[in-house]
Parts: sequence; structure tokens; C-alpha cells
Amino acid sequence: MTLDALTADAPTVFRADCVECGRATIAAVPVRWAQAGEIVLYACPQCAPFLTPGPAPDEHHRTAA
Repeated sequence: MTLDALTADAPTVFRADCVECGRATIAAVPVRWAQAGEIVLYACPQCAPFLTPGPAPDEHHRTAA
């Protein structure tokens, strides 16, 4: 371990609001993706098991022409 690792600023904490209950969480679970992965919606760990995940960013849904 280096001195820089011990004295560096702490990383910022990622917080997100749960799409189901609206609570803020720092243990966010991604559950929905929109516009090719540009928008990610998160759920808290308590709500995530009960939500059906949306299409992942690499899953392309094409409409019939």
C-alpha cells in the first residue's frame, strides 16, 4: 500500500432512488434500461427481487418493417 492510497480523498458515494418505493439507497440494483442504456433506473435491495428487469443495453428490440 502506498502513502497516496492512505491519504487520498474517499470515493464519492453513488446514491439512487428506488423506482418501486422511492427510497434513496447506496446499494442500488439496476433494473431498467432505456434509450440504448443511456438511462438506467435502479431499485433498492429490498424491492429488486420483486421487479422484472427490463431489456439490458445490449438487447436490441427491432420492430418489423
